[in-house]
Amino acid sequence: MPAHPDISLAVAATLARSILDTPPADAPTSPTKTDGAEATWSFRGDSLAPPESLHPSLRSHEIKSPDFTPLVGGLAWLPDGRLGVSTWDPDGAVFAIDGWADLKASPSIVRIAEGLHEPLGLAVVDDGIYVMQKHEVTRLLDHNGDDWIDEYRTVANDWPVTSNFHEFGFGLEAWDGALYGSLSACVLNGGKSCREQTSSRGRVFRLALDEDENRPNAIEYLASGFRTPNGLGFSPDGELFVTDNQGDWLPSSKLIHVEKGRHYGWRGPGVEIPDEEVSPPALWLPQSEIGNSPTEPLFLTRGPYEGQVIFGDIYNGGLKRAALERIDDTMQGAAFHFSGGLLGPVNRLLAKPEGDGFVVGQVGSHGNWGEPDKRHFGIEVVDMGEDKAFEPLRMSIRSDGFEIEFTRPLAKGFELAGSDIVLRDWFYIPSQIYGGPKYDLRDLPITHVRLSEDRKQLRLVVPDLKMDRIVYLRLPESIRSESGETLWVREAWYTVNAIPPNDVSSDLNDELPATANQLSDEERNSGWRLLFNGNNFEGWKIYGAKDDATLYWEIDDEAFHFTRDVSFAGLIWNHINPFTPGAIDLMTREKFSDFELAIDWRISAGGNSGIFYLVPNEESSLSWDYAVEMQVLDDDAHPDGQIDLHRAGDLYDLQSLAQAAARPVGEWNTARIRVEGERLQHWLNDVPLADIVRGSSAWDEAIAASKFDGTEGFGRARSGHIVLQDHGDPVWFRNIKIREIGK
Repeated sequence: MPAHPDISLAVAATLARSILDTPPADAPTSPTKTDGAEATWSFRGDSLAPPESLHPSLRSHEIKSPDFTPLVGGLAWLPDGRLGVSTWDPDGAVFAIDGWADLKASPSIVRIAEGLHEPLGLAVVDDGIYVMQKHEVTRLLDHNGDDWIDEYRTVANDWPVTSNFHEFGFGLEAWDGALYGSLSACVLNGGKSCREQTSSRGRVFRLALDEDENRPNAIEYLASGFRTPNGLGFSPDGELFVTDNQGDWLPSSKLIHVEKGRHYGWRGPGVEIPDEEVSPPALWLPQSEIGNSPTEPLFLTRGPYEGQVIFGDIYNGGLKRAALERIDDTMQGAAFHFSGGLLGPVNRLLAKPEGDGFVVGQVGSHGNWGEPDKRHFGIEVVDMGEDKAFEPLRMSIRSDGFEIEFTRPLAKGFELAGSDIVLRDWFYIPSQIYGGPKYDLRDLPITHVRLSEDRKQLRLVVPDLKMDRIVYLRLPESIRSESGETLWVREAWYTVNAIPPNDVSSDLNDELPATANQLSDEERNSGWRLLFNGNNFEGWKIYGAKDDATLYWEIDDEAFHFTRDVSFAGLIWNHINPFTPGAIDLMTREKFSDFELAIDWRISAGGNSGIFYLVPNEESSLSWDYAVEMQVLDDDAHPDGQIDLHRAGDLYDLQSLAQAAARPVGEWNTARIRVEGERLQHWLNDVPLADIVRGSSAWDEAIAASKFDGTEGFGRARSGHIVLQDHGDPVWFRNIKIREIGK
């Protein structure tokens, strides 16, 4: 979190002098106990962006009034039913809001207190209103009932504080007549922990409310090892959860299940904590993927996501959702993106009195502590209905993999291979460096994919599952519901603290193909046949080769994989060098005339390739001299992606009927080519991209405007081979099927 907002220039100058007078901290060292694991620094990597719009189950309206711009530090329901709001601004105020639920009338907003020092928590116990300040817990008393606080009574102030900007006090949460709060670490500008930390820093506490209100109460420290615990929340059965922000000893942000006496990782410089004494979080929230500055958790008690927890994130934005489960007395589970579409960064969440929604308190600042292009203040009331988005509802661990439950059934006839799913895992090694890399980042093979009878549960068999790791799941964009919906979100991050023994579901009987290159009964009955069996090069050869060698082509995970990776200059050299083949294109031995071809492809980052068809013979030095092509390309990274008629799926340099049909790089695309007489048609991921008749005026005009103008007979062969192109970039092909028309 940043320093106090809106400070004066004089105060800023004083702080600057103090910073300059502070001796530099010792240079942090990287962890040494890595067990030989390779470190991968990846900030976001290839994970997807969070949703930008409001979740389909939510409706929101703003609480607004002229000149009311609250930087919300705390929310609570006041004894009279009004909404209480504490603000983290120079006034340090508390407001009471009546009419907060009325969409038509203006709310009544009354300032009832001010002069509080960073009031980042607000709670009500019985009829008492309590505020968490930087240095104390304070009770607010209005003795004469005039809506103005007459007495600010100290309830607890057991912890020492300094002028350090980061020594925040967070909370407050009320449970069973007591208050709970947290104290963040002393941190220098730039993120390093201060050399000197007072004894209470980085702790979560419980405050019992003594009947004797004339003296401060003693607090009980429950757990330690927190850096910036900006958010506390209770589950319905009274278990306490806290979020924490990335920093030293925190390779990434966390959601922590707080248990008394435990230590959760952070410590001041020079403090030694044995690894075995550090408890893992319920969730790791990988930096810039699903976490940067997580905030207050809220457990949902009604609606379609009942029992799950949501929380905000100041920088990553919007709301996140977590489905937790207890395995071997350890909390763990999966984190998902949930909703965007709010007006500002989410700092505080408060359940509505009936549980049918929640109030969002917003705050932010400049730099890396605010959601880009969003305001830094505000309050929204969010109603939650019964409409669920089509998305993964939860991800649960099994002894041999995972089970993904969807909110609605998957489409009938849908086919999914293990290689369609991205599944990776890694582990973290906390150290005194700020943040940290992923260690032993690896792809996890999925050997079987099974679907339940109701088509809502997808079982993934993952043989090499290990404990103490984070698993990243990305489902393919091609998944559809029964009504044709696409997934609202298709990613999850599962924290594996424990693996259940012999936990195998018995109701997942409908097995989907775990491997590619298979035909359904319907396809066989319709005349389709495979051109690639997933095991060998039967039926294929290198264009122009005199032998059966398949140099640079391999079979990798049941796909043709072209492995040669050369620069553009290297590609040109291969073509002009008489001692090397210009291109090593893979070609069917068989020729085809009228046909429909289906093929899946996946391109490397920045890559280029192609699918040539109607290649008349092997007489020309290059397979594409007279053949038409469906382009295969990383549209976002390759220069051709900026050129009309050169994008993925196009009838190369001749026709393009749409744009942006390709899926993100690294994902499989499904292409279809149809040749019937003189008519050529292309589809990519069910998007039509070409439909032209050879010899027509449209064809002649396209040829005249293309690089093929002047090449006699280009594209006019009545039959020919199918060729997969070597363009110097790695590319994969699978599920190659053909149906000959008229046979």
